[in-house]
Amino acid sequence: MGSSIVITLFDGATIETGAADNYQWNDNVGPISGETSQQFAPSAAGDYTVTITDINNCSAESSVYSFVNSVGISDLNTIHLEFYPNPTHDVVFFNYSVDCELLNIQGQVIKSETNASKLDLTGLTTGVYFLSVANGQLVKIVKN
Repeated sequence: MGSSIVITLFDGATIETGAADNYQWNDNVGPISGETSQQFAPSAAGDYTVTITDINNCSAESSVYSFVNSVGISDLNTIHLEFYPNPTHDVVFFNYSVDCELLNIQGQVIKSETNASKLDLTGLTTGVYFLSVANGQLVKIVKN
């Protein structure tokens, strides 16, 4: 298998990989029973890999993908977190101080803040990011 295997976030609750003949999703314990599709919806946050096998029975495993559970805006209303403006050009403000992480579209942590009332996105490229509050909930932030 010539190219590297990449896992991407599909819809906030599902991860996926490229086309192959066979798939086996794995967690830190080993293969996950019954998870043999191109897409996988983890039931918990954690580190995952996928092993793919081609028609010649050659196998390769992806790098680890750290999945964080996500929720919609309506779920965040239960903890009354407000953030503004969104979209933003540089700084997002919160209505109270939070511990949070900013993740890129691949789920990698690019900034972490403790007891923050704002998050400065200055210097980051235009695009979509995810704000993860201390309990693991995610919300989409758009940087213009």
